[in-house]
Amino acid sequence: MRRLCMAVAVVLAISLVGGSAWAGAHIQVPQAVTQGNKLEVTVKDCVSGDGFTAIVRVEIYDDDTNELKDTKEVDADDDGTTKVKMKIRASRYPPGRYYVVVTCIHEFDAGGEGVFFESDESFRVRAA
Repeated sequence: MRRLCMAVAVVLAISLVGGSAWAGAHIQVPQAVTQGNKLEVTVKDCVSGDGFTAIVRVEIYDDDTNELKDTKEVDADDDGTTKVKMKIRASRYPPGRYYVVVTCIHEFDAGGEGVFFESDESFRVRAA
């Protein structure tokens, strides 16, 4: 019985630590966006719970230079799907490849915060 409990504890610990390796399943990003339109990022499984509030942070980076182009934070929708829209302006986003980094943050009522998952996906900006 003791070995079984230890085995279950080890499996649970590995799943919790390895959870962000599956993070690609948490976000959906279109393959391409035309300048002047909005990029819509869909985030799944980022929800508040008993004792914490969930926040979604979306960051857009230039794929060539890794320069941070834009950041937006919103409260997570507790239905399990949060949609974040960001304007892709021609003056800020020349045609090329970019990537989105999405972080699901839990802010605890007792103070402090933790990252539930982080995921990234690339997309292309097309000329208007």
